[in-house]
Amino acid sequence: MFFIKFIQSISKLNLIILCKTYKYFFFLLGIVIESDMLLLTSGYCAGIKILNIYIISIIGFLITIIMNQIFFNIGRKYQQQIRNFIINKKDGYFADKINIFYTYFEKYDNQLSLIFRFIFAIRLTAPIILGTTSISDKQFLLNNIIGGIIWMSVVIGGGY
Repeated sequence: MFFIKFIQSISKLNLIILCKTYKYFFFLLGIVIESDMLLLTSGYCAGIKILNIYIISIIGFLITIIMNQIFFNIGRKYQQQIRNFIINKKDGYFADKINIFYTYFEKYDNQLSLIFRFIFAIRLTAPIILGTTSISDKQFLLNNIIGGIIWMSVVIGGGY
């Protein structure tokens, strides 16, 4: 009940007040938790000159690329353990969904490495799962850079 009231109390005005109060920390929090609402608000705050659009665009791009590369390398390092967990997951409510999800990632790894940022439910886990697929390190890096430019442009630019 408290959580619902808290979420309902967050309005555009409250987000702008948070942005004015915490400035770049507010923006960095939005990147780390990959919250579209916080990033859109940061873009809006740049539009009304509370934040600098160039700073948040460059820092946002760099942080999202670095975070996704780290998660991708975790997937590469623990590739066999992650695959075994996914493949051997036979019981539980999500067992079938996990296997379908993983099969989809193996089949469309190149395309997903470009667009995963726009799919809310998989945004944080996608780079790890992609690290277990056959996509090359260079291809993921290239797609990560292109996807990062597009994502930051859309989210920050949308708020601006």
